[in-house]
Amino acid sequence: DGLLAKSYRASLKRGLEQYASEYLQKLGMDYAIEFDEQLNLRIITSTGMASPEDLSAGEKVSLALALRLALAKSLSTGGGASDIIILDEPTVYLDEERRRELVRVLRDAADMVPQLIVVTHDREVIELSDMVYEVSKENGVSRVQPLTP
Repeated sequence: DGLLAKSYRASLKRGLEQYASEYLQKLGMDYAIEFDEQLNLRIITSTGMASPEDLSAGEKVSLALALRLALAKSLSTGGGASDIIILDEPTVYLDEERRRELVRVLRDAADMVPQLIVVTHDREVIELSDMVYEVSKENGVSRVQPLTP
């Protein structure tokens, strides 16, 4: 690793830690995250350190979403190429309150990234979307058609 690579990695690491922690707070999780020098994830809770294995399914989903959004934000603010985010069923395992918070966070993310694509069956997410496409299979062929949210 040269000096430039070390500097870039340190900057990206700080951005990921800051943005992911902010997204976790927005999702109602009182956690912060940090990475060690090998970029191993550490979760900081009010009671100490936790590992991803210690989290509930909904908390794991929230953590994964926070990390993805933080990466996209870090790349976009650092001059990287983050033109699109694709999320597949991001509300799975989330309780009603955290689902609502996620919808707010996704609205904010849509301002940060030119294209945000969410694959979902969640009516709340569908109703708040700008554009909705339905994918169906007819005679073994996928059909994509626009719908009104």
